[in-house]
Amino acid sequence: TGLSVLAVWGITFAATRISSVGALAAAAAAPVATWIFGRSPAITACTLVMAVLLIWRHRENIKRLRSGNERKIGSR
Repeated sequence: TGLSVLAVWGITFAATRISSVGALAAAAAAPVATWIFGRSPAITACTLVMAVLLIWRHRENIKRLRSGNERKIGSR
């Protein structure tokens, strides 16, 4: 599960060069991956709660992404 979520982050980051986009994509993928890999419903639910909290904590990044002001890694 962890490696699949890490792969989602890496692929998304490589495509966008924006770390927060990778983190948001990985957060969204985590509960899905947990469910696909057959983890218990309790673990899947905990993963879902953590994903929602991470997305909520990234709300400022989401605002910057929507306005086009989020900086890319490696840009000046």
